Amino acid sequence: LKHLTVDELRRIRDEGVTAAELDRAREQVTASILMSLESTSSRMNRLGYGELFLGGALSPDELIERYDAVTGEEVLGLARRLLAPETMSFSAAGRVAPEEEYRRILGL
Repeated sequence: LKHLTVDELRRIRDEGVTAAELDRAREQVTASILMSLESTSSRMNRLGYGELFLGGALSPDELIERYDAVTGEEVLGLARRLLAPETMSFSAAGRVAPEEEYRRILGL
């Protein structure tokens, strides 16, 4: 069971996400964007984020359009870059095993 997270990260890094996973993520983010319209603080955060990082505030439709444009290949490329073992960090708390055990689990 302790290898489950590492196995899933490795799967995403090596194979990417399935079409069903990408569709579910799109549905979730679309619902989140639409639900956030009912919250003044969420709307202000979205507008502020857009101004600071995107060069201007995007409408909810523009945001959804951008999320819908993401491809499985783009997710795979990002996963390969961000989940590469040589660039990842690791920390442990509680009953910590010897370093070699974590290196073995991570495949290092």
